[in-house]
Amino acid sequence: MRRVLMATALTVAALAAFLGLGRVDAAFTATTGATSTFAAAPGFRSGDLYGWGGLPARIGSATGWTRPTAGHGYGCATRTDSSLWCWGVNGDGQLGLGDTAARNAGPVQLAGAGWTGVAAGSRHTCAVRSDGTLWCWGGNDAGQLGLGDLTGRDVPVRVGAASTWASVAGGVAHTCATRVDGSLWCWGGNDAGQLGLGDAVDRDTPARVGAAEWRSVTAGGQHSCGVRTDGTLWCWGAGATGQLGLGDTTGRDAPARVGADADWTSVAAGRRHTCATSAGDAVWCWGANAAGQLGLGDLTDRDAPERIATFTGRPLGAGPDADATLAIG
Repeated sequence: MRRVLMATALTVAALAAFLGLGRVDAAFTATTGATSTFAAAPGFRSGDLYGWGGLPARIGSATGWTRPTAGHGYGCATRTDSSLWCWGVNGDGQLGLGDTAARNAGPVQLAGAGWTGVAAGSRHTCAVRSDGTLWCWGGNDAGQLGLGDLTGRDVPVRVGAASTWASVAGGVAHTCATRVDGSLWCWGGNDAGQLGLGDAVDRDTPARVGAAEWRSVTAGGQHSCGVRTDGTLWCWGAGATGQLGLGDTTGRDAPARVGADADWTSVAAGRRHTCATSAGDAVWCWGANAAGQLGLGDLTDRDAPERIATFTGRPLGAGPDADATLAIG
C-alpha cells in the first residue's frame, strides 16, 4: 500500500485548507526519534482526498482525486474527470468562484472542464487545461497571474495565447511553468531573483528562463528549482537558509546547478527548504530545518543536499508557505 509520510511535528497554516472544515492551522504530529525521522499516516485509499489538522480526515465522500495543492489557508484539487475544485479562505478570489467569500464546508467545483493540473501560491492559483492553455486567478500584487497588470481576479483568466503549457508551479508571489517543448517561463515577484532572469525586477507576463529544456519546476517562498531533461538539478532565488543547495547561503538570480549528479527525477520546494529525489527514489533535503522539515533527525539547517537514510519516496512538497515536507513512499 502506498503511504503518505510527513516530516517531524510542526504547525503549518498553509495546509489547513486540506481539511475543508474551516480549520485555521494544521498540526502535524508525526513521531521523530533516533531511528525514525518519518512516521506514516494511516493508509490512504487511492483516489480519496484527505486533509489533517491533527489526524487525517477524509474530505467529503467523492473519490477520484488526483492532484491536490495547498496555498495559504486554502486548497484546490483536480479529479479523474478533469474537474477542478477549491475550498478554504478566499480573500483575494484565489478559489476562482467569482467572489471573495470563504468556502469552509468542503470543495466547490469551478466552472469549466478539462483541468489537468493545478498549483496554489500563497494567495493565487494557476491551472493547466487539456488543450494546453494556462489560467490564473487570485491575488496579483506582484504580477503573479501573468496577465500584464497588477489587478487581482476572482475567476480563472487565460494567460496569453499559448496553448502548449505542460505544468505550472506557484510560489508565494511568483509563478513558473513549463511548455511541451521543455521551455521554462517565470513571472511575478522577483525581489530575490526567484524568476531566474538575472535581475531582481518583477514581471507581470511570462518571461522565458534561458534556452535549456526542463522536465519539471517547483516554486517555494522566494526560490525556485527545476530538473532539466538531462537529469541535472538547478536552483535560484533566495538562499539565506541554504535552500538552493549550493553549499552556501548566497542567493542567485539565475539558475545554478546543484552538485554534479545527473540522475535527479523530481524536486519540491517549501517556504525555505527543498527536497528532491534521485535515481532509485532516494530522497535528499536541504535548507531551513527549524521545524525538522528536512527529515534528518535534527533541527540543523543544511546548505547542500543530504540524503534521508533508509527512506525512499517522492517528495510532494506542502505549498510555498509551508515548513513541512510530504512524500509518497
